[in-house]
Amino acid sequence: MLIGSGATAYAVRSDLPAEGIVLLALAAVLWGAYTLAVHETTLDPLDVTVLVAVPSAVAVAVVAMTGAMPSALLAGTAQAVDVVAFVVVQGLLVGVLSSVAYAAAARRLGAAAAAGFGTLSPAITALMATRAGEPLAGVTAVALVMVVAGSATPLVAKSASRLRKRHRGDVKLVAG
Repeated sequence: MLIGSGATAYAVRSDLPAEGIVLLALAAVLWGAYTLAVHETTLDPLDVTVLVAVPSAVAVAVVAMTGAMPSALLAGTAQAVDVVAFVVVQGLLVGVLSSVAYAAAARRLGAAAAAGFGTLSPAITALMATRAGEPLAGVTAVALVMVVAGSATPLVAKSASRLRKRHRGDVKLVAG
């Protein structure tokens, strides 16, 4: 399904590089593995965050210091406002807060439910991008509506099931 979605996106928007689609598909597979691991672990959400952040920081430092990838930060060309913004947004809000929240959600809701709600991220990102002046193409808007509807379907079905059970329970109490 993921590959089909990527292929469809590529076919519809031929200006998108295939490498980008493949990288996003790979990231999605790895994120799925992470979600399953977080759900199954006995580690606390904060432990999970630390165990992801520390090796990530070490790996990135090694890549940057060996020159395998360019680093404006190490080159001294990064603007202070960008550094501060990324430390706050990525380092604290995304790196810590969202990681702990996601791990806690996956533990409480289960991997499938956490992943299902996680599919709302592209829609939220696209809407935020419009606030930054990025246009939202018609086909993208339709796809986002489908993603949101797909994400909401299990929640609506579960709520309807609970209501039916509750209603049957009320009927039994009245009849009994």
